Amino acid sequence: MKKTLNFLSLSLLIFCGSASAANLSKNIALWEQVNRLSCLGQTISRRTESSCSNNTAGITVWNVDFTDMLIEFYNVNTKVELVGTSFEHYPTRDTSSHVVFLGDGRFMRFNLDNLDEFNRSVTKGIQAAVSNIYWTENEYKNNILVSSTTSFECYEQ
Repeated sequence: MKKTLNFLSLSLLIFCGSASAANLSKNIALWEQVNRLSCLGQTISRRTESSCSNNTAGITVWNVDFTDMLIEFYNVNTKVELVGTSFEHYPTRDTSSHVVFLGDGRFMRFNLDNLDEFNRSVTKGIQAAVSNIYWTENEYKNNILVSSTTSFECYEQ
């Protein structure tokens, strides 16, 4: 019951808080503009040399806390430290790069380039993607390089 109430509260917060995302600037690092984001998983893509799969992310909720440099995985009640950040603004192309590095080897990129008056709506958040590259063994004990990307839509808390 408590988890259901928390999820409903989170949903309300996302809907109400998302309007302020339209005021974000791609010229300033995201973590200098907001303290916390709630991110809802959209899709998971998994690629190897011989296959590719896309699935919905189910109910994947991450809370990104830039102040405490942590990401809380809401579904599994686990936290991972943010070990670094990288921001670049490219004025000649009018684009930017906002990346945080997770302590478990993954990285998360936030797309603020699409936050203009023509592409924003009250219910659309900041697009983000988490990428991971790792080795796995298949049934024949061959090492296979796997690339995994989870896409998110994030909202300011």
